[in-house]
Amino acid sequence: MENASKALLMAAGVLIGVLILSLAVYLFVSFGSTSQQIHEQNEENQLNEFNSKFTSYVGKDNITIYDVITVANLATENNKKYELNVFDGVQKELDYIEKNNPKLSKAIKKSRRRKASCSR
Repeated sequence: MENASKALLMAAGVLIGVLILSLAVYLFVSFGSTSQQIHEQNEENQLNEFNSKFTSYVGKDNITIYDVITVANLATENNKKYELNVFDGVQKELDYIEKNNPKLSKAIKKSRRRKASCSR
């Protein structure tokens, strides 16, 4: 009888150990996913903050050439900060603007008629 009670105590100890390990693994996975969600949320907030500088002009009816210059300067500064080539894809962006904003399109076409030089 004495051996049987010792065997039961050993089995209970092993069972409790397995339960503790299972709880530890569960908590590790749970905290890991929470950390990942917080990281993703921070990235999304940073992206929204960055985009808000540009999207504040979307849908405006009274965009002036000064607004265009402001956005262009902001884009140029960001490109320098992130070491991007300033002239990559400029024509694609202008084509997109022309399709989606008729007033801004007129301003761009006017500025194309003028001869301008660009220096790096």
